[in-house]
Amino acid sequence: MKKYEGYLICTDFDGTFALPNARLSEENLEAVSYFQQNGGLFTIASGRTPTFIRELGDRFRPNAPIIAMNGAMLCDENDGHVLRRFPMSRDVLEIMDDIAATGLPRRMSLWNEYEIRDDWTREDGVLPSARFKSLPEPWFKTVITADPESTLKIRDYFLARYAERFNCGRSWPEGFEIHSLESGKGECMRALKEMYGGRVHTTVGVGDYENDLSLVRDADLGYAVGNAIDAVKAVARRVTVSNAEHAIARIIAELPTITAAPCHCE
Repeated sequence: MKKYEGYLICTDFDGTFALPNARLSEENLEAVSYFQQNGGLFTIASGRTPTFIRELGDRFRPNAPIIAMNGAMLCDENDGHVLRRFPMSRDVLEIMDDIAATGLPRRMSLWNEYEIRDDWTREDGVLPSARFKSLPEPWFKTVITADPESTLKIRDYFLARYAERFNCGRSWPEGFEIHSLESGKGECMRALKEMYGGRVHTTVGVGDYENDLSLVRDADLGYAVGNAIDAVKAVARRVTVSNAEHAIARIIAELPTITAAPCHCE
């Protein structure tokens, strides 16, 4: 049996696996290559599109299906074929209009499975529903941007009114995203474990922000990077170094040494 056989690492990209400007460190790349060569399965769980992950370059290739659009799509790592999808209902237009009426958003975008998006801004002079109603369906996520304080207010406004209808979370301080209630990074990670059956005994979820909460919480071994927000650290079994300190390489190095006892460490 190979050293990492049975492990599936699902890591967030921005703020976790990647350095600023989507750069990948040599330390992380070498560690992932070693992990894969020794039986491990490694993939990205990101708010980004499947195409972005597949086009990172020849230096890095996931060897397990990609979790994209914050868990609204699960795609084959090689050809991008959609394995599972969790589209939103058109009811999201009504909610976008309601949020726009608060005056808090600066911009809204709506994404479909063809990775086509359209944008609405305060200056458009029409409601978001008028802007987006002709965008080809299915739709997979809404991104709302504002200053950090307003983004928190948008999140709280949404949770008070629509938490039973849609999933949501901040992906970065200025960005709030809405997707279907059935979707999520954790949901897709669990689906992957089922797909692999006995080939995977341990899922490792790694993240830093609100959109990673289910990924870290629902993993067999959940990690928060050192730069993660407190909410992610609170649901993690372990806390490692920051993304700037090559967190994924650190996790891969220590996986064989981890015991069953919960532990928080730096």
